[in-house]
Amino acid sequence: MVLPHRLGGKKGRMAKREGRAKGMMARRARRLVKRLAIITVLIPLAAWALEEAARRSDSRDQSSPWGQRLRHGSEWVGGFGRGPLANRLRRPPS
Repeated sequence: MVLPHRLGGKKGRMAKREGRAKGMMARRARRLVKRLAIITVLIPLAAWALEEAARRSDSRDQSSPWGQRLRHGSEWVGGFGRGPLANRLRRPPS
């Protein structure tokens, strides 16, 4: 039986470090993908949901301050969104 360290591969601490480095790169990549998903999908959807809630509130009762508050929240949250979805869901300037 031939041992793996006799096949010419790295042995000892160097091999362990390389394995850890690959794992760290994968973890960083997953973290980056999650962050991008939040910025490009979740934030614009939250802003859109707040805008829809503001529209419904305004259609029910014009004197209620909730429509303005929800719209303000929608604009604030939507300012953090990026990407094509955020651009499509933004309210057109009136």
